[in-house]
Amino acid sequence: MNQNHPICSPVISRILAVLMAFGAVAIDWKIKTLLTSKIFVPSGPIDISPWFSLWLGIYPEALKSNHQFWASLALNIGMALLAVMLATWLFTTQDRRKIGAIGLVLGGVLGNLLERLCDGTITNVFYLHHGGYFDFLFNAGDAFIVVGVLILILGNLVPHPKCCVEMAA
Repeated sequence: MNQNHPICSPVISRILAVLMAFGAVAIDWKIKTLLTSKIFVPSGPIDISPWFSLWLGIYPEALKSNHQFWASLALNIGMALLAVMLATWLFTTQDRRKIGAIGLVLGGVLGNLLERLCDGTITNVFYLHHGGYFDFLFNAGDAFIVVGVLILILGNLVPHPKCCVEMAA
Protein backbone atom coordinates (compact mmCIF):
# COMPACT_ATOMS: atom_id res chain seq x y z
CA MET A 1 0.00 0.00 0.00
CA ASN A 2 1.47 3.36 -0.93
CA GLN A 3 1.46 6.62 0.99
CA ASN A 4 -1.15 8.13 -1.35
CA HIS A 5 -3.74 5.42 -0.75
CA PRO A 6 -6.83 6.87 1.03
CA ILE A 7 -6.66 4.37 3.91
CA CYS A 8 -3.16 5.66 4.70
CA SER A 9 -4.64 9.04 5.56
CA PRO A 10 -4.19 9.74 9.28
CA VAL A 11 -7.65 11.28 9.49
CA ILE A 12 -9.37 8.30 7.83
CA SER A 13 -7.43 5.80 9.97
CA ARG A 14 -8.47 7.54 13.17
CA ILE A 15 -12.09 7.92 12.07
CA LEU A 16 -12.22 4.20 11.32
CA ALA A 17 -10.72 3.43 14.74
CA VAL A 18 -13.31 5.61 16.51
CA LEU A 19 -16.05 3.86 14.53
CA MET A 20 -14.55 0.51 15.60
CA ALA A 21 -14.64 1.65 19.24
CA PHE A 22 -18.29 2.72 19.01
CA GLY A 23 -19.11 -0.46 17.11
CA ALA A 24 -17.50 -2.54 19.86
CA VAL A 25 -19.54 -0.71 22.51
CA ALA A 26 -22.75 -1.23 20.49
CA ILE A 27 -22.08 -4.94 19.92
CA ASP A 28 -21.18 -5.49 23.59
CA TRP A 29 -24.28 -3.62 24.80
CA LYS A 30 -26.62 -5.38 22.33
CA ILE A 31 -25.37 -8.85 23.27
CA LYS A 32 -25.77 -8.09 26.98
CA THR A 33 -29.23 -6.60 26.41
CA LEU A 34 -30.39 -9.54 24.32
CA LEU A 35 -29.11 -12.18 26.73
CA THR A 36 -30.45 -10.48 29.85
CA SER A 37 -33.89 -9.74 28.38
CA LYS A 38 -37.00 -11.57 29.48
CA ILE A 39 -37.00 -13.38 26.14
CA PHE A 40 -33.74 -15.23 26.79
CA VAL A 41 -33.01 -16.17 30.38
CA PRO A 42 -31.40 -19.62 30.39
CA SER A 43 -31.48 -21.76 33.51
CA GLY A 44 -27.97 -23.01 32.79
CA PRO A 45 -25.33 -23.07 30.09
CA ILE A 46 -26.41 -23.47 26.48
CA ASP A 47 -23.74 -25.58 24.82
CA ILE A 48 -22.64 -24.36 21.39
CA SER A 49 -19.68 -26.74 21.17
CA PRO A 50 -17.85 -29.07 23.61
CA TRP A 51 -15.69 -26.14 24.74
CA PHE A 52 -17.93 -23.07 24.19
CA SER A 53 -21.27 -22.23 25.82
CA LEU A 54 -23.55 -19.28 26.42
CA TRP A 55 -24.06 -18.81 30.13
CA LEU A 56 -25.52 -15.76 31.80
CA GLY A 57 -23.37 -14.56 34.69
CA ILE A 58 -24.42 -11.26 36.27
CA TYR A 59 -22.23 -9.85 39.00
CA PRO A 60 -23.90 -7.02 40.92
CA GLU A 61 -21.80 -4.23 42.29
CA ALA A 62 -22.89 -4.79 45.90
CA LEU A 63 -22.72 -1.72 48.08
CA LYS A 64 -22.96 -3.60 51.38
CA SER A 65 -20.11 -1.75 52.99
CA ASN A 66 -18.27 1.53 52.73
CA HIS A 67 -15.16 -0.39 51.59
CA GLN A 68 -16.96 -1.94 48.61
CA PHE A 69 -18.35 1.45 47.58
CA TRP A 70 -14.88 3.02 47.53
CA ALA A 71 -13.40 0.01 45.73
CA SER A 72 -16.12 0.21 43.05
CA LEU A 73 -15.67 3.97 42.72
CA ALA A 74 -11.90 3.55 42.37
CA LEU A 75 -12.39 0.90 39.67
CA ASN A 76 -14.82 3.11 37.73
CA ILE A 77 -12.44 6.08 37.93
CA GLY A 78 -9.55 3.85 36.85
CA MET A 79 -11.51 2.59 33.85
CA ALA A 80 -12.45 6.15 32.88
CA LEU A 81 -8.81 7.24 33.12
CA LEU A 82 -7.77 4.23 31.02
CA ALA A 83 -10.31 5.25 28.37
CA VAL A 84 -8.90 8.79 28.32
CA MET A 85 -5.33 7.46 27.99
CA LEU A 86 -6.36 5.12 25.16
CA ALA A 87 -8.14 7.95 23.32
CA THR A 88 -5.05 10.14 23.73
CA TRP A 89 -2.84 7.33 22.40
CA LEU A 90 -5.26 6.81 19.50
CA PHE A 91 -4.98 10.44 18.39
CA THR A 92 -1.22 10.80 18.93
CA THR A 93 0.28 7.55 17.65
CA GLN A 94 2.12 7.61 14.35
CA ASP A 95 1.78 3.86 13.74
CA ARG A 96 -1.31 3.17 11.63
CA ARG A 97 -1.37 -0.51 12.55
CA LYS A 98 -1.80 0.37 16.22
CA ILE A 99 -4.73 2.69 15.57
CA GLY A 100 -7.30 -0.06 14.87
CA ALA A 101 -6.11 -2.18 17.80
CA ILE A 102 -6.35 0.79 20.16
CA GLY A 103 -9.89 1.38 18.85
CA LEU A 104 -10.85 -2.20 19.78
CA VAL A 105 -9.38 -1.91 23.29
CA LEU A 106 -11.03 1.48 23.79
CA GLY A 107 -14.40 0.05 22.70
CA GLY A 108 -14.09 -2.87 25.13
CA VAL A 109 -13.16 -0.59 28.03
CA LEU A 110 -15.99 1.85 27.25
CA GLY A 111 -18.51 -1.01 26.93
CA ASN A 112 -17.60 -2.40 30.35
CA LEU A 113 -17.50 1.06 31.94
CA LEU A 114 -20.89 1.95 30.45
CA GLU A 115 -22.42 -1.20 31.89
CA ARG A 116 -20.92 -0.58 35.34
CA LEU A 117 -22.20 2.99 35.38
CA CYS A 118 -25.68 2.32 33.91
CA ASP A 119 -26.58 -1.05 35.42
CA GLY A 120 -24.18 -1.34 38.34
CA THR A 121 -23.42 -4.88 37.18
CA ILE A 122 -20.95 -6.87 35.14
CA THR A 123 -22.63 -9.28 32.74
CA ASN A 124 -20.59 -12.13 31.28
CA VAL A 125 -22.21 -14.35 28.68
CA PHE A 126 -19.49 -16.34 26.89
CA TYR A 127 -18.10 -19.43 28.60
CA LEU A 128 -14.94 -21.17 27.36
CA HIS A 129 -14.23 -24.44 29.12
CA HIS A 130 -12.41 -27.70 28.66
CA GLY A 131 -12.68 -30.57 31.11
CA GLY A 132 -11.55 -28.60 34.15
CA TYR A 133 -8.34 -27.39 32.47
CA PHE A 134 -9.69 -23.90 31.98
CA ASP A 135 -12.92 -22.03 32.70
CA PHE A 136 -13.34 -18.49 31.35
CA LEU A 137 -16.57 -16.51 31.63
CA PHE A 138 -16.38 -13.20 29.77
CA ASN A 139 -18.33 -10.66 27.71
CA ALA A 140 -17.87 -9.10 24.26
CA GLY A 141 -16.09 -6.06 25.74
CA ASP A 142 -13.50 -8.35 27.32
CA ALA A 143 -13.05 -10.14 23.98
CA PHE A 144 -12.47 -6.83 22.15
CA ILE A 145 -9.86 -5.86 24.75
CA VAL A 146 -8.02 -9.18 24.39
CA VAL A 147 -8.08 -9.10 20.57
CA GLY A 148 -6.86 -5.48 20.52
CA VAL A 149 -4.02 -6.22 22.93
CA LEU A 150 -3.01 -9.31 20.92
CA ILE A 151 -2.90 -7.21 17.74
CA LEU A 152 -0.73 -4.63 19.54
CA ILE A 153 1.65 -7.34 20.77
CA LEU A 154 1.86 -9.11 17.41
CA GLY A 155 2.27 -5.78 15.63
CA ASN A 156 5.42 -5.17 17.63
CA LEU A 157 6.80 -8.62 16.79
CA VAL A 158 6.23 -8.48 13.02
CA PRO A 159 8.17 -5.96 10.91
CA HIS A 160 5.87 -3.71 8.95
CA PRO A 161 6.19 -1.63 5.80
CA LYS A 162 7.18 2.00 5.99
CA CYS A 163 3.74 3.13 4.77
CA CYS A 164 1.99 1.81 7.86
CA VAL A 165 4.38 3.44 10.32
CA GLU A 166 5.01 6.96 9.13
CA MET A 167 2.02 9.22 8.77
CA ALA A 168 1.97 12.03 6.28
CA ALA A 169 2.37 15.37 7.97
